[in-house]
Formats: sequence, structure tokens, C-alpha cells
Amino acid sequence: PVRLLRAIRRAAELRGTIEKETRRSMCRYSGSLAGSPGERVRDELCRVLDLPEAAGWLYEMDDIGLLRCLFPPLEEGRGVQQPVEHVWDVLCHNLESVRAVEELLTPDSNIGPTVSLASWEEDLPNYFEQSVLGGRSRSVLLKLAALLHDVAKPRTRTFEPSGRMRFLGHAEQGAQIAAELLSNLRFSRYEQKAISTMIFYHLRPVQLSPPGLLPTDRAIYRYLRDLGDFGVDTLYLSL
Repeated sequence: PVRLLRAIRRAAELRGTIEKETRRSMCRYSGSLAGSPGERVRDELCRVLDLPEAAGWLYEMDDIGLLRCLFPPLEEGRGVQQPVEHVWDVLCHNLESVRAVEELLTPDSNIGPTVSLASWEEDLPNYFEQSVLGGRSRSVLLKLAALLHDVAKPRTRTFEPSGRMRFLGHAEQGAQIAAELLSNLRFSRYEQKAISTMIFYHLRPVQLSPPGLLPTDRAIYRYLRDLGDFGVDTLYLSL
């Protein structure tokens, strides 16, 4: 069954398409991926995420039925609407966040308004290409954090009497869900901690100071103290 993911990976690497009958068979047998060894599934998934246009292939996995086998809680976000400042439902918001990460990690990209907010340093691409404990690069871990950062929103959605929609606690619950999913795929404990930390704190950068004011040195210090090795990564997840 791991060949189902391998087909996605090979097509992505070769910038090709999957033959029609093969794709039909992949849809038919997509559920069989659920019983595959976690480490083999992890390796194929990470090779896809390591490519510069992985977001489009995540959509392909979703169409075929593989994404719900990899990360079942993501499926809960399908059709779950968000407040008016959001364009997509929760599932597509998570997928589009991966696309936004890929734009941010491309210094010469002019796609979308988010890129103009990023602070670029000459060695930034090298930073995200660094491997962490477990062997995956920071960019792969950042894309996984983006994919799973709002995974708990459907479970935490509530409505106030005024009609206002809230997702209280979704970051905290999302970090727990992500850690469990990544453990099943045999990611290292360090990688699990890195991704769950980014998800837990993904709202923190926009809460460092009131609107229109720069954060204080003390707020920045506390932020970097709490996030440790993944303070920069979480800033980019927040963007």
C-alpha cells in the first residue's frame, strides 16, 4: 500500500501526472494505506513535502483519499466554515497554509501579500534546509506544522449568544493531536516536540504587542525563551 504514496512522490519529483487508470485504482484502494508501517509512510510523505510545490500534491492526496488515512482529524475540517476574515473552510485553510509557507521560503517569490511581510536574511534558505534530530529539514517540519496547525478547530468551535464564532483552546488541543499523529508515523520525539511547539504557539507572535505598537524587548525575550530552537520557525508559521 505504500506504493500509493510512492506514486504521488514520483509524480511530484518528475513534475508529471498519474495515469488515469492508475489513479482510479489508487482511489479504490486508498484506505489500505492506513495499515502500512508508519516509518515507511513517513519517509514517502516527507520526500513529497521536501519539494517546492508540495501543497498541490497534498490536494491530490486529498482527492484520492490518502490524506484522511495519513491524518484522519484533518477530515473533520471539511466544510467547517470560519469567521468572515477567513476565505476557506478549515481543511482548505490548513492546505493553503502549506502553500503560503512555500511562498515564504522562496525569496524571489512575488505571489501573495504575505511575502512582503517577511524579513529576509541572506542565509535564511540555508536555515530552513538544516536537518534537525530525526533527519528531516526545518522546511519539512514547518510545512507539517502548517498542515496541522488548525487541526483542532472543528472540535473547539463554539458560538457566543451574539453569534460570534470562537475556537478557544484550538492551539493547545491541536498540539496534542499533532503529537499523537506524528508518533504514529514514527517521527522522532524531537520532531514531535518541534511541530507541537510551533502549533501550540502559532498565535503568540501576533499577541506580543497591542495593534500598532512594536513588541518590547522583554516580550521578545520571553517569546524566544519559551520557544527555544523554533522561535524563528514559529514566526514564519504565524505569517
